[in-house]
Amino acid sequence: MSVPETGVAGKSPIESDKIGAVPFSDLTRHDFSFTGSAGEYFGICIRTFLLAVVTLGIYDAWGTVERRRYLLGHTQVAGHGFVYHATPITILKGRLIAVGFMVVYNVAINFFPLVGSAMGLALMVAIPWVMMVALRFNARNTSYRNVRFDFTGDFGEAVKAFLLWPMLWVFTLGLIQPVIHRAQAQFVANNLSFGKSKFHANFTAGALFGPWLCLWLFVVVMITVVSTVSFSFLQGFSAGVSTEAGENVGPIIVVIFAFYFAMLLIMFSYGAYYAAARNIILKATTLEGGHRMDSNLPPFRYLGVAILCMLASTFSLGLLIPWATVYRRRYVLEHTAILVDGDLDDYVAHKSEAGGAFGTEFGELSGVADGIAGGMV
Repeated sequence: MSVPETGVAGKSPIESDKIGAVPFSDLTRHDFSFTGSAGEYFGICIRTFLLAVVTLGIYDAWGTVERRRYLLGHTQVAGHGFVYHATPITILKGRLIAVGFMVVYNVAINFFPLVGSAMGLALMVAIPWVMMVALRFNARNTSYRNVRFDFTGDFGEAVKAFLLWPMLWVFTLGLIQPVIHRAQAQFVANNLSFGKSKFHANFTAGALFGPWLCLWLFVVVMITVVSTVSFSFLQGFSAGVSTEAGENVGPIIVVIFAFYFAMLLIMFSYGAYYAAARNIILKATTLEGGHRMDSNLPPFRYLGVAILCMLASTFSLGLLIPWATVYRRRYVLEHTAILVDGDLDDYVAHKSEAGGAFGTEFGELSGVADGIAGGMV
């Protein structure tokens, strides 16, 4: 299989010089795969749901760990899966804190507006911190062939990526989204490491602007067309408006459904942008030592997959969500690979001997924050 050379940005400061010296044809391609089944995953989900109902939601922390272990364990590259090491109790603590906070916040906002507003502001500021420590917790609790991942992002970077840049979204009518996406993707990739080897994503916001502009123009056209047609449609009935209730409800219902349909098309179309952006970001992501990621996810085919999964989940009243999760994950992973300079077994064995950055000791605070993040979704 030929390796695409497009979408690769310049060499990062932390990369080995081998990236530039080794031809792409000399890199060994290892495709990702997903070996799980929808039936097995459905069993985990339905068991979690039933036990969570019986235990008033407490068991969901155990279900979360079981789901993550299943999905990661069946995510394989070169015949080996990933392992998730987290324990449910720390996630449960975070869930309880999140629920408690939301209860207090809702009471405060209704009876003590000033206190509620202050809590809302504190929550907004805390979101980057929660996301940062949740990323750290999940990375440090994930391993591949006995080598742990790590995440070292700091709070300042998280604030810029997940709070300050997104605040400009409205003022730019969404055109700043590529800058936001780049900041968030680089915050994750550039602070992630496998053992002691760092990942690095080197690309510009301009690389994402083309796909985003297509989506942005589609949104503008859809809103313009629906607004114009709806206005004209209602104008045609304006002369015959009756003072009696219910006489002209029909045209209004038609217009409402037209807007809902337009919003659904816009939501679905984001899937094409996601696929294109994912390809750009992963192609620009390298792993110290001369290795790099690759993605060739077809944007419009992925859009079809996303639509199918959404419709299946909706019309089955949620029963097909496990199937949709497995189906989409398998499709995405089939279009993902890592290109290795040399032998992957030798590389992983060397990392295993060198040891991970943290071994097996993890701060409980990160697990609580991960639970808080899950509890507020």
